[in-house]
Amino acid sequence: MSPKLLDKKIPALFGWLFLLAGLAGAFLLIKKRNLLSFKKEAFSPPLKIHIANVDNQSAAVSWLTPEPTSGFLQYGPTPALEKKAVDDRDQQSGQISQLKTHYVSLKNLSPETTYYFKIGAGSSQDQNKLYDNQGQPYSFSTGKSLSLPQETKTLKGKILQSNQSPAAGALVYLTSAQIAPLSTLTDGKGYWTILLHQARSPDLSNYASFSLAETVFRIEAQNGEEETSASFLAENAFPLLPELILGHQPYHLEINEGQRAEQMVTSPERDPESKTVVIENPAENGEEINTNQPQFRGQGPPLKVLTIKVESSLPYTTAVTVDDQGNWQFSLPFPLSNGEHSLTISYLNQQQEEETVSRNFTVLAAGESQLPAITATPSGSISPSPLSSPFASPSPLGPQIENSPSPNLPTPAPVEGQNVPVTGNTIQTIALFLAGLLMFSLGLGWPIRI
Repeated sequence: MSPKLLDKKIPALFGWLFLLAGLAGAFLLIKKRNLLSFKKEAFSPPLKIHIANVDNQSAAVSWLTPEPTSGFLQYGPTPALEKKAVDDRDQQSGQISQLKTHYVSLKNLSPETTYYFKIGAGSSQDQNKLYDNQGQPYSFSTGKSLSLPQETKTLKGKILQSNQSPAAGALVYLTSAQIAPLSTLTDGKGYWTILLHQARSPDLSNYASFSLAETVFRIEAQNGEEETSASFLAENAFPLLPELILGHQPYHLEINEGQRAEQMVTSPERDPESKTVVIENPAENGEEINTNQPQFRGQGPPLKVLTIKVESSLPYTTAVTVDDQGNWQFSLPFPLSNGEHSLTISYLNQQQEEETVSRNFTVLAAGESQLPAITATPSGSISPSPLSSPFASPSPLGPQIENSPSPNLPTPAPVEGQNVPVTGNTIQTIALFLAGLLMFSLGLGWPIRI
């Protein structure tokens, strides 16, 4: 640099302004392009979303992701979603974990209040995605306040992986026709506990009432890679359920067929030789239904326990028992969204083999058709998102305990504007840093006129 150039003098104010403008420009460029990010966080969309353990002041939301990722809920009593809750395990450890199973307990909720939520992935405000329910937040409603139950009753068991090692961090769900769904996580040794005495009725209006000798419970466990399920008579669940192995075919521990055969009643309205289950509504595949809350019904062997699964944007599973006249019916406690859905019924035949029957159907939007609608009065307050969106929670009676991923279930969409940032470029970052340092040095070394 020539001596004449160095002898040039500029006013101090312009020198400092020039320096600050250069630094500010570099900072804004780095922030806008995210040039200091050396690694972008992996995101996976949530699958098999369940809501369970809903009472007057708490609830639990759980889901799976195809790949390990962090997870949290953005929630609140309004769609503004002003609160945030992280995974239970992250709360305990104080660190953000990358997991395939996700379980968030919401506490200190208000009774008889609708709460909205979106599912988040990402460990920082600048690097996250929010997933919603086809443009609307998911939702559920809490129940009314009740006095504490007088007795304590717990269900306990252990989940193993297919290699017989403990399945730590597996999701466990309990469903029945008599209770709203319950859920929990296995501990580091694969053990799980569910507080059965806190179970609510399907509509959350009271504590659940059921007979241990007659009620059939269903347990499902999954760890994001494998799953299994078990059906059992309530009285056979104490003091401890047998160990369940992920990847094993469904366990059937509930049926004492000898006793059930003695209870069978032959109805003059049904063929006593009929041993199959029939779906009468919807009557055929592809049927169009002119209501968001249809009544499903059909016939089957008297006193047979049926597992009913409705697949929508979120799956919903429950159990019903065929009456002594050979009829069954079931209505969802929440409205279905417009579009395609499916109904699947599974049960055990006389050879203790599982059989299934299913129907695909389409819920029409209001005004699309003048078809008559077969409906039933809604029961239960655990409902999907208002605004006629599908149930966000797996809920009353068997939340979303589904046995296999459904290809018809749409993946929750990320909220617009919260995309993954661009991966950083080290060369550009270093170049900008050196340029700023040079500018700063020149600003200090250049003679200035005071």
